[in-house]
Amino acid sequence: MVAHDRRRRRRPTQRLHHTVRLVLLIAAAIGLYVLIAAAAAHGGAWAYQLDLQNDNSDDNNVFFDAGGGGGGVAAGAAAAGGGGGTLSVFDRDLVKKRVSAGEILREHAKYSKSGASVPGFNERSLVYVTPWNNHGYDVAKMFRGKFTHVSPVWYNIHPTEPGKPVYKLQGGHDVDKDWIADVRAPTANGKRAKVVPRFILQEFTRDDILPLATTPTHQKALADLIVGECVAQGFDGFVFELHVAGHAPDIVVQISKAARARSPALEFFLVVPPDNPRLEQNVFEHRHFEYLKDYVDRFSLMTYDYSDPNRPGPNSPIDWIQSNVLRLSPEMEDRSRLLVGTNMYGNLFVGDQGETVVASTYLDFLQRNENGIKFRWDKESEEHVIEFRTGEGARAELWYPTLKSVDQRLSLFEELGVGVSVWEIGQGLDYFYDLF
Repeated sequence: MVAHDRRRRRRPTQRLHHTVRLVLLIAAAIGLYVLIAAAAAHGGAWAYQLDLQNDNSDDNNVFFDAGGGGGGVAAGAAAAGGGGGTLSVFDRDLVKKRVSAGEILREHAKYSKSGASVPGFNERSLVYVTPWNNHGYDVAKMFRGKFTHVSPVWYNIHPTEPGKPVYKLQGGHDVDKDWIADVRAPTANGKRAKVVPRFILQEFTRDDILPLATTPTHQKALADLIVGECVAQGFDGFVFELHVAGHAPDIVVQISKAARARSPALEFFLVVPPDNPRLEQNVFEHRHFEYLKDYVDRFSLMTYDYSDPNRPGPNSPIDWIQSNVLRLSPEMEDRSRLLVGTNMYGNLFVGDQGETVVASTYLDFLQRNENGIKFRWDKESEEHVIEFRTGEGARAELWYPTLKSVDQRLSLFEELGVGVSVWEIGQGLDYFYDLF
């Protein structure tokens, strides 16, 4: 693996005799989509109390005791003085392997106000904002000088009549013109973020996807729908999420052609899946990247959700991230087209169950169990984990990003010459954005 330590810083055919193969590939890809969507779903409230039975450690996995008492979520926010301070997380020596619950609770809401509009990451950054985590809207405005592109997750596309090239667009009611203006407003140093909302297919079955993948009239209808909305709303571009893009490239090509013909300035970002250890065949490979790079400005690579309840573990092992980048783009020449995913959420695994963890539930967990928590830095994945047993004796693991794990990934991205895509900024802790 690349050593890193950041401081301050063959075209698929359309022939009909391939239809059966295409159906099978799309079916596999739909299965992956469902799996990823389930893993990224937002769970309900939870609270676990520790019985202080921490699991074993070894030379490669070292526990760090929680240090310092008190503070809690409310005190942490109050100490932040409204959030902005003068010192960054680097100045406060917080980017480290030895972390504690008390320190996180005291410091998470503090960030460098003077550095909030100054990018520390040298490549492009695409950050997602979701309506169900409203804090992301504030983060996008507060740190807009650090992000080159902001993608509100607003639009869903639905099939209407089976077999007909007619699609319905939903989500326009979420468009907030005032917020868009705030995000685009130049910072003191002249930085401007671009707004590129995400579009995704929903409720599509194989019978809906197959004609879309193979029929130009369906592809044109979809392309005109997306591009027409972007032009009407005055967006800077758009993100299109299509997990079967590698095996249905003509959808992407038609969208690209429509965008370039109607509004050449529109930027086109394509969301693509990573190598999935649970599938025998990758859904998006190097040959797909090579073909589609002529039609797409940037690729948003979803390098997270590596683990699941059947195989608990880290969210995004760093060697796996690197292998995905090198698999798609072995040579440096086109690698900058990749925006590599990093997660701002975590996962809790208890027995054979799993649940997504966002900032509020994470902080609540730390506050409830502050004096009993031990963090372990996992050297293989380069992530922190809290391992414990519930009051009922079930083994549990909580993997959530820390300053060190995020910084290690940004350092790797800079060395590889790739940008970053963040899912999603409403789920993380405010001081994470000092790193960007």
